[in-house]
Amino acid sequence: MKTLYRYAIIRFCPFAETEEFANIGVIALDLSHGQIDYRIAAKDFPRIERFFGSVGYVAYQGAIDLLRLELGRISEYMLGYAARNGESAFQTIIAPRESTIRFSEPRIAQADMPLLLFIEGLYTRFVRPDGAPAMLSPWNALPPTAR
Repeated sequence: MKTLYRYAIIRFCPFAETEEFANIGVIALDLSHGQIDYRIAAKDFPRIERFFGSVGYVAYQGAIDLLRLELGRISEYMLGYAARNGESAFQTIIAPRESTIRFSEPRIAQADMPLLLFIEGLYTRFVRPDGAPAMLSPWNALPPTAR
């Protein structure tokens, strides 16, 4: 059975004046179950230094730590409230704000696969075409029955 997903690409944009960015992750919402999951690049993502130099790379390392904390907190919250508040939490996460971390406009896709495989496909397509390692989200460490 096909599942409807809403997703956004997570972007790192260290220099507001140029608006240049690098895709560093994806976040998705399973619309039927309200479950959110994500995948973000590792802290030592070489593409960032190639794109933005050492200044951008240092900024990325701090930003990715903060993003990991924020998404981790939301993941814990979602364990108890996913079905009711998934869409609301997703919109809150991707809302525009003054930050070096930005999110693309949300997109909709339909797929005949579980959320984790859907996210892996998005990550491979938008973030890791060069095969760089990924950092797993806390959700990936939990058995499906605990989500």
